[in-house]
Amino acid sequence: MHDHDEMPIVAKSYLRWYLDSTGVPTLLVLFGAMLLALVLIVTLFRRGRGPAVPTAIVFIMPLPLVVGLVCFLAGTIHYLHQMGLAAGEQVSSESLSYALTSAMQATSCFCPVLILSLVLLMVLGFRNQTKS
Repeated sequence: MHDHDEMPIVAKSYLRWYLDSTGVPTLLVLFGAMLLALVLIVTLFRRGRGPAVPTAIVFIMPLPLVVGLVCFLAGTIHYLHQMGLAAGEQVSSESLSYALTSAMQATSCFCPVLILSLVLLMVLGFRNQTKS
């Protein structure tokens, strides 16, 4: 058996842990990706012409998920790298919690983009149906 130095457990609120795990820069990047996707979708809806607009909206929709996937992969790779270097010693799970919370936040940022996109795509469909 290995003698592990036990880390003292400090009581934190869930919000404090979430902000510490994800980090303010990652939250700002995820919210920025969400706002960018929302602005591009609304701009395409208002100014876009032709049959390529729905396709462009569908390609812009998963932008927050792509950013979250990159954060998840970076955190997971860093955690696995730490485990490889530790050679059986205890490894801090901060990198893994970063990966998981950033993926969860990315899906939370994706929901408003999805709802707005679906509503605007339905409006575009009804608009094109009435023109025929």
